[in-house]
Amino acid sequence: MVQRTIKPSESSSFLLLGPRGTGKSTLLRERFAGRRTIWVDLLDPETEHRFSLQPAALRELIAAAPATEWVVIDEIQKVPPSSTSCTAASRVRSARTTACGSR
Repeated sequence: MVQRTIKPSESSSFLLLGPRGTGKSTLLRERFAGRRTIWVDLLDPETEHRFSLQPAALRELIAAAPATEWVVIDEIQKVPPSSTSCTAASRVRSARTTACGSR
């Protein structure tokens, strides 16, 4: 396996973009393993459909999990309004947000 040299922020939200298949999701899964994290995988058709119809549902998801430290949205390009909802949702709780995606 290739050693990673990127060090994602621990204290603030961030966006991770890059070509498909470069390990963005893997990096985030390793980074947030064992943490109080809500993981939203927009490659899942049901999840993509839910957030496509109602992007504000992210706020509800976070509000229902008060101990959440991080919210990770994987494949954010699948539902573009999620980026706005992601920012607004982080204000519901003090959870930090990160998202990854490709073009």
